[in-house]
Amino acid sequence: MLRILLGNPWDDYTYVGCQGQDTIARKNSSYFKLVNIQSCTISDHQSRLLFNIQHPNIANIYDLYCDGNVAFCITEFFELSLPQLDVQKYELEEWEMATIIAEV
Repeated sequence: MLRILLGNPWDDYTYVGCQGQDTIARKNSSYFKLVNIQSCTISDHQSRLLFNIQHPNIANIYDLYCDGNVAFCITEFFELSLPQLDVQKYELEEWEMATIIAEV
């Protein structure tokens, strides 16, 4: 069940630090549980859709806080974020493209 809480998330979480654009915090009731806190604009419909996504490659959404016109999304903490990955671009050969197209 997705909890949408009215108020500031900093009443329930303690600031730990920043990692890129992510704010890392810990839940006051659990010293070792780290989370990411991101401010966002999200509709009620979008929040329900996001919460229903359960996949090992997608961070879990724990809570949504609404404080005035700002929404805060509390998600699972990963030590490595997408911008930190060193992704290199390679040109595909014709046979590789054909294999991908055949699979799709």
